[in-house]
Amino acid sequence: MARLRTVAPAAAFALSLLCATPGPASAASGDFSYTYKDKTNGRTATVDVEHPVGGKCTNVPEVANGRADSAYAPSNQSDREVQVYTGLNCAGSKYVLGKNTSQPRLSFASWKFKS
Repeated sequence: MARLRTVAPAAAFALSLLCATPGPASAASGDFSYTYKDKTNGRTATVDVEHPVGGKCTNVPEVANGRADSAYAPSNQSDREVQVYTGLNCAGSKYVLGKNTSQPRLSFASWKFKS
């Protein structure tokens, strides 16, 4: 009986940790888009990210792989605020774009949506 008394509280504590652990980040409703200039061919392209994930830093893939120096003209047509950063890995200067706003003259390398 003494063993049951020590196991039961431990099991209850473990269950409370499972219930308190946050789930996966939720996605924003709407789209986030940006433009970049490809260094390999000089062309500009616009990328549309549907339902971006919240709470996670995301590097602009074209900047991270060296195809572009930066992305620009972010357009946040989602239901959440997004922070864009001048550096990779959400480093450098930060600019906040509200819901359903865009900033045509802003350059950036990574972003993070509110969760």
